[in-house]
Amino acid sequence: MGVAPGQVLWTSVVSPPFPWDDEYDLGSITGAPSGDLYLSDSSDMSGAARCTVRHLDPSGVLLGTFWGDGGDVCAPGVLAADPQNDALFSDDVPWVGGEQSTAATKMTPDGTVVWSVGANFGSGTLLADLRFANMAGDSAGDLLVDADVEPASGCPSCPGIDCCPGIDFGMGPETGHLVLRYDASETYLGSIPSPGTWRVDNAGNFYVVKAFQGTMDIGCGPVTGGASPSLLLARLDFGGNCVWSKALQAPPPSGFSANSPATPPSGFVVGADGSIDLAFVYSGTIDLGAGPMQSAGTSSLAIAKLDLAGNLLWAASYGGAGASFSWVAIDASPSGIVLLSSAFKGAVDLGGGPLDTAAGDTFVAAFDPTGAYRWSRVIAVSAGWPFGYAFTFTHQPCAMVVATQSTLADFGSGPIVPAMWDIGIAAIGL
Repeated sequence: MGVAPGQVLWTSVVSPPFPWDDEYDLGSITGAPSGDLYLSDSSDMSGAARCTVRHLDPSGVLLGTFWGDGGDVCAPGVLAADPQNDALFSDDVPWVGGEQSTAATKMTPDGTVVWSVGANFGSGTLLADLRFANMAGDSAGDLLVDADVEPASGCPSCPGIDCCPGIDFGMGPETGHLVLRYDASETYLGSIPSPGTWRVDNAGNFYVVKAFQGTMDIGCGPVTGGASPSLLLARLDFGGNCVWSKALQAPPPSGFSANSPATPPSGFVVGADGSIDLAFVYSGTIDLGAGPMQSAGTSSLAIAKLDLAGNLLWAASYGGAGASFSWVAIDASPSGIVLLSSAFKGAVDLGGGPLDTAAGDTFVAAFDPTGAYRWSRVIAVSAGWPFGYAFTFTHQPCAMVVATQSTLADFGSGPIVPAMWDIGIAAIGL
């Protein structure tokens, strides 16, 4: 018997590694092609923090825990899975008490670390600040790492000597916002300037989305936005050379601009066939290529699918009287089913009738590859967690998997988080 779309398949609870943890915080969750799951989190044991990655089987059973960096504070960073089912993750221990430790790691499903790069500067001179913003792998086993390397603000003055040379990843010291590339044997192949917020397909091609205003050229010739801030969408080849680029007339909601340090609420994912699923919050009028769409309420939510060449296949906009959206996240299953989540207020109908605002403040939903509505659920997140949104989701081959620390999150059979600091996980059939 098949699984009905939107049906909860299983739930699971992940508890702090030690019962005496003072604090246990959810990072993110990601699914491997095998159906296994990786969950990132951080623990605070009486001031001694530690970042961890938990490995779960396709039914949510905990298989193992990998202990990452630790210090006075630890923040989980990037978490991804490559086509070979390995976990890719980073963690960050800020400059606290005279020590900086930042690392990006590749780990096999059995917990073996096969590659790691980073910086641990000890208590001596801080030579550079290193942060990781993205990690991905391709079908050939190559690894791509988005690394922001900046000279440290505390660099001393050394006449005639470069006291802050940057980080040596294998070809001499480097600085700047870079994408590092390693081959399947973990050999460093060099870097290119980071093009912005990027994703890769299985062949290692880049897809980029970034906000801009006026005119921008990333190598394919200038593209021009409207009078309001717009989105640039582009595809770059394996070496970072522009294949195509286009402007999307999609102004972000009030309070965001192309020059704002805050990122407009948006997300995108690249499918197995190279198609692009894009979601963003906007105000005003947008035109993605099929005619103008007008926001309703304070802001509206748009989703769109484009093909490998950047041609629009379909687009839709959702909102209503008094509606607003504060963030959006998007993913896609291997079969192309679009998975969407957002925090919302007001009247919102995704295609199955108005969402029940009494049930919560966050929805999860699924749409066919053609954009047709499949199902949606509303859950309580912010009201059930006093420290902001503790919510993330990913996909398995046939399910959407949600992780949350909200003690009010209920998928129909009662709250899935039994106690504060626990993490509840639910798989929902596509």
